[in-house]
Amino acid sequence: MKKPDAKVEMLEHSAAKVELYGKYLALYLNILSRVPSVKRIFIFDLFCGEGVYQNSLKGSPLIALDVIKNHYFANRRMCPDITIWFNDNGQSQIENGVFKIDRVKRFAKQIFTPSNVNIEYSKDDYYKIFPSALNAMKNVR
Repeated sequence: MKKPDAKVEMLEHSAAKVELYGKYLALYLNILSRVPSVKRIFIFDLFCGEGVYQNSLKGSPLIALDVIKNHYFANRRMCPDITIWFNDNGQSQIENGVFKIDRVKRFAKQIFTPSNVNIEYSKDDYYKIFPSALNAMKNVR
């Protein structure tokens, strides 16, 4: 029996982690959306992976977008201002010649996103993108 490849298939432990992330984000989004002093919510997924794996399981970026969509429709079509930033500089292990971030972007476009949710995509090294992420948060008033 061939051992599953975690680079192309979401394994059970990773699926549990992504499910927990989705539940946590849904709860936290509900809390933050009710705090008047919160002007914008930032979500950074700087190692976002493939988006969808060969076994059809969604990765963290698509789970986050599903949570935001569900929050919007569950709250009378309202959602706080959100910037969500997906980054991965790796080549896909599933599709030859395609960057992981391009797969994420393609799948993300199929998920409804409220107009006040800004999605950023990049394929930079973590050490380069981290200061930019910090600056984005500092510039919110």
